[in-house]
Amino acid sequence: MGILDDVMVNVKSAASTVSKKTNSIVDYSKLKFTASGLSNEIRKKYQTLGEEVYACSKIGVEDSMSIELLIKEIDELKAQLQTTNEYITAARHKIICPSCKAELDKDSLFCNKCGAKIEQDPFVPEDDAIDDEEEVVVEDPFKEVVVKSDSDEDAGMQE
Repeated sequence: MGILDDVMVNVKSAASTVSKKTNSIVDYSKLKFTASGLSNEIRKKYQTLGEEVYACSKIGVEDSMSIELLIKEIDELKAQLQTTNEYITAARHKIICPSCKAELDKDSLFCNKCGAKIEQDPFVPEDDAIDDEEEVVVEDPFKEVVVKSDSDEDAGMQE
């Protein structure tokens, strides 16, 4: 029965690893979907802003309140998109060059595109470093997305 027990432990471990990888792919897909939705919403707001400016210019009236409100909404959506893109980059185990915004391997010391020295730490979701069991929750207008850290996968393989 010892060999059979070992086989069952190995099968359970493999199933757990596959399950965690699948969850990681699903989480990444949700983040990409969220980024796409935010980009579409920004485009719609730009269109509305253009229509508002055109209408005001056409009739000779300045409606700065509605224009300022649309600009503020666009800025908020852009900030949400930036945060979502940072989570996507972290999920892909990449970093962003602070100079040219190129995507790099997380171990890069210099940017492959512009040659800038990478001195800052890579983006880590939340302000503090992620503990082994901590989950990062990204809130967006579409749905809640959970991103697990790499250490969650490492802990699952050791069990």
